[in-house]
Parts: sequence; C-alpha cells; structure tokens
Amino acid sequence: MRGEDLAHTGEVGPALGKPGRGKSARKGDETVISGTMKRLKQIFRFAYHDDLLLHFRCNRVDTDTAMELVDVIGGYNNFNPDLVKEAMKCFQGRVMRYEIGREYSPVIYIWLPYWTHQRENSPLTSGEYIPEDDQERLKKEIMQTFGRAGPDEVSEWVKNVLRFWWD
Repeated sequence: MRGEDLAHTGEVGPALGKPGRGKSARKGDETVISGTMKRLKQIFRFAYHDDLLLHFRCNRVDTDTAMELVDVIGGYNNFNPDLVKEAMKCFQGRVMRYEIGREYSPVIYIWLPYWTHQRENSPLTSGEYIPEDDQERLKKEIMQTFGRAGPDEVSEWVKNVLRFWWD
C-alpha cells in the first residue's frame, strides 16, 4: 500500500493508548491497538524515511505512543528524539494528548486539559475544572521544557494547544 493510501484509511485518526475512559477493555483490544500502532508507525516511516507524506498529523495519542512515534521519526535536522522524549516524560499524565506529524519538518501539538478527568488515560468520567492560573503554569512549564529540545517555532496554536516545530 502506498503512503498516501495509508493516510486515507482512517488508521491515523483512532485514539491510541491504554484502554481507559471511552475505550473498552474487552479481550483482544491490545491486539487491535497493536495492529493500529504498526500501521501508524508505517505511515511515519513513509513520511520521514521515504518522503511520501510532507504534511500530516496523527490524532489523539498518549505519551507512550507519542514517544514511540518520536523514535520512528528519529534524528531529523534539529529534531532530537531523545530530548523530545525526555520532555514528554515530564508531562505524562498531565496533558490531554499529543498530535505528532509533519509540516515539512517534525511538528508536535500538545493538548492541555481544562478538567482533571481530561488528563491522558484518566479513569474518571468527570472531574474538577483546572483553574486558569494552573493551566497557564502548565503551559509555561511545557514551553520551557520542550524549549530545551530545540524547536524552531513554539506557539499557542489555539487556547490550550501548544505547537512545537523543528526545522
């Protein structure tokens, strides 16, 4: 299957991670997640190693999955996967999700929670609102920590969604 065909199968979009809120924990789920992860990694290989996809983003992945995808990207210009994964580990369980892709070069979007139950892999179905001051502190901490990984662009794409791009 060619890279552009894979990108349109819908396999880029499903939420990946451990079964939790909104995901069933039935027997066989790990096999489905594993198969989807294989295809997602294949898309990233097509994108970064074969240059078949220059502009795409996966959707809704947790920290563990995001770190696996960063490994697939590997070293790419100023993008250092080890520094990026180190930064990601600092925020595991504190962010909502990651979207990783390529905008001609590596890009990572980090979605921040408004509510405590929106944190990645939270078993809760409801939670408390996270005060604006706490949201802003988390934003600054993430920008500083990821800043050490050397992105060329750092911005707040929309409220509570941070964008990091490496050239």
